[in-house]
Amino acid sequence: MRTLAIATILLAAACSTDAREQSQAPVTAQAVLTGTRPHKMHHCPSAVPAAITKVTTVDDGVELTITSTDLSSQHDIVALAGRQSRIGEAWWFLPQHSELHGGPGNIGFCPIIHRNTDVSVTPIPDGVRIHVKARTAADVKPLQDATSTRLRALTMPSI
Repeated sequence: MRTLAIATILLAAACSTDAREQSQAPVTAQAVLTGTRPHKMHHCPSAVPAAITKVTTVDDGVELTITSTDLSSQHDIVALAGRQSRIGEAWWFLPQHSELHGGPGNIGFCPIIHRNTDVSVTPIPDGVRIHVKARTAADVKPLQDATSTRLRALTMPSI
C-alpha cells in the first residue's frame, strides 16, 4: 500500500510540469486572488474574527501588523502567525485550495505570501508583527503590490 501511495505521488509530480513551471513564476498582484475559499482562510491570522490587519511597505518587502482588541482573537492571531512562519514555500505537487499548502505559492487571499519570501513573526501586546521579506530585489515591488491586493480583498465576501 505504501509503495502504491509513493508511486502515485511520483507519477502525479512527474505529470505536473505545468504546476512546477508556475511555481517558478514571479509573484504578481494579478495572479493572487483565485479560488473559492472553501475553508474561509482558517489558517490566515488576518481572517480571525475581529482581526485588524495593516500593511507597511519596507525596503525588502512588507510588514503586516495584525491585532485585535478581543483577547481570544489575539491568541488565535498569534497561533496562526506562528504556523505561517513555519510553513515555508508551497508544495507545487499538492492540490491547490485544499489546506495542504499546495499549488505554485502565488495564489490565494491571505496577505502573508510565501512565494520567494522569508516570513518572520514578532509578538506584540495585542497581536503580531509579521515581516515578509522578498528574497530578491526584483520580487520586492510585486510582493508589496500582491500583499496590498490581498489586504483589500479581505473585505470581499467569501465566494
